[in-house]
Amino acid sequence: MFDYSKLEGKITEVYKSNYKFAEALGISKASISAKLNNKVDFTQSESRKSIILLKIPENEVSLYFFYKLV
Repeated sequence: MFDYSKLEGKITEVYKSNYKFAEALGISKASISAKLNNKVDFTQSESRKSIILLKIPENEVSLYFFYKLV
């Protein structure tokens, strides 16, 4: 399981809500919720698009997408 709290903070900072981010990503609000709650994995294309939409630097990607819950 991954800790998406940093990703959620970035989503709020850039898009103000998960719903607006989900729209930009091309998925439903339910889908983004399931992904952020570790019920469904992000696909590679969703991860890539998220990195672009949120302007996450390449060297910080692991902090947003692959940080393990302890």
